[in-house]
Amino acid sequence: QYSAKGIDANLLAVYEYNETTERWIYLGGTVNPYGNLITVEVTRTGTYGIFYDPSFRYNPGEVFSGVSFSPNPFSPNGDGVYDETSISFFLTEEATVTVELYNIDGDRVRILQMRVPFTAEDTPDKTPRRITGMTWDGKDNMGRVVPYGIYVARFTVTFAQASGTRTIRTNAAVAVIQ
Repeated sequence: QYSAKGIDANLLAVYEYNETTERWIYLGGTVNPYGNLITVEVTRTGTYGIFYDPSFRYNPGEVFSGVSFSPNPFSPNGDGVYDETSISFFLTEEATVTVELYNIDGDRVRILQMRVPFTAEDTPDKTPRRITGMTWDGKDNMGRVVPYGIYVARFTVTFAQASGTRTIRTNAAVAVIQ
């Protein structure tokens, strides 16, 4: 839990300290400003901190905004340092988010998908909510580590609107290094 007055609570996030590189790595976290609570799923013990970062950008008028990869670049070489990248973004609606990852030649190498439900605890006033929990391990759909290079992540977000559904798309870049 936290107590921070006068700042946008959505710009608070959980970071993990990496002792090998002596850097704080952004993990994200779902912020509930009504309960002064940030939740994030972690898979190992370590040193964690909550920091305010005004460089994160989201658009309160958009259903989907503020995509980030952390770390970016990352190196899925199995050495235990930056082997995967966490993908986070902001949503104002319940949605299905599909991420298609393409190499520089335009070949689709991986598809990730996440259904993001909203509950009564979620922000009732359409305030953007940071979504975390999606990761890319640097592998293709066959389980092979992809070659180093720049990859384009194509986000497709589908959500209910009026009596049907609406789909929006956007792209972001992520780099894989050796």
